[in-house]
Amino acid sequence: MLEHLEVQDGDRVLEIGTGTGYSTALTRHRLGDDQVTSVEIAPDVAARAATALTAAGHRPTLVTGDGLAGHPDGAPYDRVIAACSVRTIPTAWINQAAPGARILTTISGWLYGFGLLALEAAGDGTAHGRFRSDTVSFMPARPHAAPPLPTDLPAPYGDARPATYGADILDEWMGAFLAQLAAPTAQRLHLPGDNATPPADLLIDQTTGSHAWITSNSTGADSGADADCLVQQHGPIRLWDEIEHTYQLWDQAGRPTQDHFTLHLTPHTQTVHLDTPDGSGGLVAAAHLVLRCELPGAAGALGVQAALSPASPLSPPPPGTMGRSGAVSVVYPARGRGFGLPAAQSRSR
Repeated sequence: MLEHLEVQDGDRVLEIGTGTGYSTALTRHRLGDDQVTSVEIAPDVAARAATALTAAGHRPTLVTGDGLAGHPDGAPYDRVIAACSVRTIPTAWINQAAPGARILTTISGWLYGFGLLALEAAGDGTAHGRFRSDTVSFMPARPHAAPPLPTDLPAPYGDARPATYGADILDEWMGAFLAQLAAPTAQRLHLPGDNATPPADLLIDQTTGSHAWITSNSTGADSGADADCLVQQHGPIRLWDEIEHTYQLWDQAGRPTQDHFTLHLTPHTQTVHLDTPDGSGGLVAAAHLVLRCELPGAAGALGVQAALSPASPLSPPPPGTMGRSGAVSVVYPARGRGFGLPAAQSRSR
């Protein structure tokens, strides 16, 4: 992580998540006490780190508080590094970053897909960056953690069809990453089954009341990754349709690695794209992933939706099947089509 931060002499660093203080000590050793600010939300953890750092002769600025709010008293920062994962980049990090600052954090979600992201702040409230290929994961920041699953789980019912892909794609690094872009407010519950009961996975979106059951058609030793599955979906969002569509397009695009994905952030949206070469690279020309989310506003609402949307030769999903979760617009650039409703309208349906 610190190597990816690319610290330079004289940089001012904001660290989110002091933890034991080990990374704080390394950064302070490189830059000096006055250049390092570290924020830790847990008072007991912060106290232990302060004791250890002081004993080692280090005296950086240590703050006990919410790291998502940064520390404006020490701004502007040339480098921001987070030892936690976030669903969206906090506005405070962008506002407290100097023009050209590097922000290194892990993007995650409620399906526990992860992506290490290096952003460059423009100094005008926007930032742009690329995901790294490293398989790095951190626990989520507390305000971004998944809500508890309901105790009254929905029974398997709804529109049924054979699944194109089994739920085991969610166990893949890229599969989980893509799935939470396609269904960002979905959560997963895996039921392993036994010799009498087939394994099954439930995807549930508590924001829309949508759910999808993916059930193996086999039991016991025959219910492995290659077993056929049945999917049953109910609610305004067909969760498994969204995930399968995104995964299939990524698959047909040549399974590009995570470092082909970029993120662009404005004060109101956060957009993920999949870069594909338009030359002889062998990927589908003009195919890219679009994730647009309306960042938390006064009401604290967060709505996100994504789709891999190629210009050709793949076809987009039928109108009305995507873009109905949260405050989003799924855009098909070659066709100029868009779907979406404001978050408040979506929740009221």
